[in-house]
Amino acid sequence: MKCLICKQKNFARVSERIREGKRNVFQCQGCGFVFLEPIKDSVDYTKDYGAKLFDDSWDLDAAMKARAESLKKTIDDIDQELMQTPGLRCLEIGAGVGASVYGLKQKNNNYAVDVIEPNAKLKDHLTSVFDPINVYTSFSDIKKTYNAIYGIHVFEHFLKPYEQLAIIEKCAAPKARLYLQFPNWDDYYLSTLEGTSLRNYIEFMLHTAHDYYYSIKNIERLFKQTNWDIVKIWTMQDYSIANYYHWIFCGQPMKNIAVATEMGHELREVNNVFHKALEQSSQGNNLCCLLQRKD
Repeated sequence: MKCLICKQKNFARVSERIREGKRNVFQCQGCGFVFLEPIKDSVDYTKDYGAKLFDDSWDLDAAMKARAESLKKTIDDIDQELMQTPGLRCLEIGAGVGASVYGLKQKNNNYAVDVIEPNAKLKDHLTSVFDPINVYTSFSDIKKTYNAIYGIHVFEHFLKPYEQLAIIEKCAAPKARLYLQFPNWDDYYLSTLEGTSLRNYIEFMLHTAHDYYYSIKNIERLFKQTNWDIVKIWTMQDYSIANYYHWIFCGQPMKNIAVATEMGHELREVNNVFHKALEQSSQGNNLCCLLQRKD
């Protein structure tokens, strides 16, 4: 077995368990790439995988709005980096409940975003909320090109990232920009939590739908082997300082993604300082990558 990125064969096991139970997880000793031990079964994304983020009491509309609030910083970045593109033709990969589309439309109701979403229930939801919108089941359904493409926490699901980037390229216009966001393996929690809290956090972070975990070092190396130029790579912290201390003292995640990212007004300034410090040290919990198609 060779590393997907650097082709070395030296690996260390970082965990024997993931969120769903027992499964080995390895890290390349050359580039730091982390991957789950391969299994025959694959995740079925036609099912409502996105519900794992949310509270069981939420309906699709509530989930969409709550997730949009937790994605506020991400939506700001997409607005700045993509939505000002002249002659905008925008595509989202893996829209889920439509949180980012909803958030972007709160900024500018004239924004038009087409989406890829394989789940039939979510496709119906997206069509009803954002009509008119093109909702594709897969890339093979797309018959036109886009000059702005983004995917929020989808890249880590791709078993064949090089092939997937080539597929994305086929629906990308010349000089199209691609924004990808996914978990950062080198985040602050992993470098500072200890004992049971660290072990539980690793098991929570690792789960069956995420085959791969990246850091800045190895994702740069991966992209350089594709037909996409790196514009910039940075990290973003969205989990709150309260969530961090919850892990320290309770050793477990908070109730849902909304609670884990929100912060009361009286502590918002402290939370902003926490976010800024982690992002300046490239230890935010999200890796953000802005790429441009080579032409």
